[in-house]
Amino acid sequence: MHFVSRRHSYHHDLTAFLFGQVLTITRQEIVQSAALALLGLTVLVVLGRHLTLRAFDPEGARALGYRVGLLDLALNTVIALVVVAAVRSVGTVLVIALVIIPAAVGRLVSHRIPVIATTGAVFGGMCGWLGLAAGHEASIRYGLPLAAGPAVVLLMVAGYLALRATTALTGRMAWKART
Repeated sequence: MHFVSRRHSYHHDLTAFLFGQVLTITRQEIVQSAALALLGLTVLVVLGRHLTLRAFDPEGARALGYRVGLLDLALNTVIALVVVAAVRSVGTVLVIALVIIPAAVGRLVSHRIPVIATTGAVFGGMCGWLGLAAGHEASIRYGLPLAAGPAVVLLMVAGYLALRATTALTGRMAWKART
């Protein structure tokens, strides 16, 4: 620990690890991320129904002859690849937020997996774009050092909380829906 505390760039390294450096992503990293995204989407398309059955009824999946351990391995491998590919550019905090918050937003909207996935993807994309724009505007126009990664996370959390409050007030949460 003594050596780490003597490094002058330790604080910067920790900040980059937590929040990433989304504005320094290289073309090669974009290609790698796109390839991993395509691989992940392919696995989800091919195994989507099996993974859904496994998630909601593991005993039923076993009874139908599915190899539940292999399904778990496939899903965990896809999640691990996404996290590893994204940590350098967006940081650990944003990776966790990108995995959890869009799914939670989708779950507030619907109980159907395709709707949850679509809603989550649209919400995540919008928050990513708006977070980058907010970070840029705050830094360039107002001279505030607002990093893009934390801005995206804050927008996602704010969006989730706003939708949660709205659905609680109207009593129309997806998990209460019958259809």
